Amino acid sequence: MSNVMAGKERSFLEVEKWAQGVKARLPVLKVTGSVPGPLAVITAGQHGRELNGIAAIEKLFNRLDPEKLKGTVVFLPVMNPIAVLSRRQDFPMEEFRYRRVYLDRSGGPTLAYNMDRCWIDNPTADTYTFAITQAVKKTWMSKADLIIDLHGWSDTSISLVWGYRENEELVKAFGLPWFKIRDRLDEQSFGMVLNLARETGKPRILVCELTPQSVLNHVSVEYAFRGMSNSLKFLGMIDGKPEIPPVQYQMRQNAKMTGMVSQAEGLIIAEALPGEFVRKGQTVTRVVSLETLETLWSYQAPEDCLVFGNGRTLWGEDLKESSIAYPGFSVGNLVEVEKVITNSVTE
Repeated sequence: MSNVMAGKERSFLEVEKWAQGVKARLPVLKVTGSVPGPLAVITAGQHGRELNGIAAIEKLFNRLDPEKLKGTVVFLPVMNPIAVLSRRQDFPMEEFRYRRVYLDRSGGPTLAYNMDRCWIDNPTADTYTFAITQAVKKTWMSKADLIIDLHGWSDTSISLVWGYRENEELVKAFGLPWFKIRDRLDEQSFGMVLNLARETGKPRILVCELTPQSVLNHVSVEYAFRGMSNSLKFLGMIDGKPEIPPVQYQMRQNAKMTGMVSQAEGLIIAEALPGEFVRKGQTVTRVVSLETLETLWSYQAPEDCLVFGNGRTLWGEDLKESSIAYPGFSVGNLVEVEKVITNSVTE
């Protein structure tokens, strides 16, 4: 018989000190299984316009049955509450993420307002974001066997999950059609959640970008819900086998990214959508005249590759986008695929 008290609970994690006029309090949802097992920590809302992960966590928390769970799942769904409520990526301002500079106590540049650059051992500034990451690291991250960090970017691009090569099978089992494998010893640490495992490869960490920002998208919420469930299945924390798509596209860390730059002024018409695999010579996008509606410029895939983004002049952050192009404007991106995986999917 187990002495574990299975159940669900809601609480708060309060940081230890005030920073930038704020003493943050984060919501914590915890599901304790009836049998001891791994600790999974799942975060969302590090940035204020990344909302799909929050909705996915709400769904999984309600669906998990403590009596059928082995181990414990801790959810921190709103890591950056002020930014989420103010609809901004960062607090107190997001401009620094574009300037790439913030002067800390030592006079050196850092990204101390971008929370996913603040997962380091020795904070370089007394910021709200550092206060939160230090509290979460100490309370939960340092004990975790699995960390899943949910983010979000513009819907001009694809949703994407990645992790280190040691966890390639787990990354695949998350179940997105598109995933990237990173080599931990070949990359510089930027203070991201993923970098917590850079030295030893532990704990297992997955990072997932979901589209779009600012509003919920049913498909992306389902991607994250299924991905979290699949990960728990992969670790044996809940019963069942991961549900994976029939085809998956694997990319490597430094996969070649080819920008499509318009040579004409007009309306961008995407001939292939983000996430589609295109063949060499296939027309991917066109720009047509707003006077004659004739094609003024088109772009053909230089090789077999994946459409990462297409049809608008900006991608990535939630900036003002447009399907009107001018000469020299980037209208999309193609990415090299390391491997096309065909899975045996049974009903």
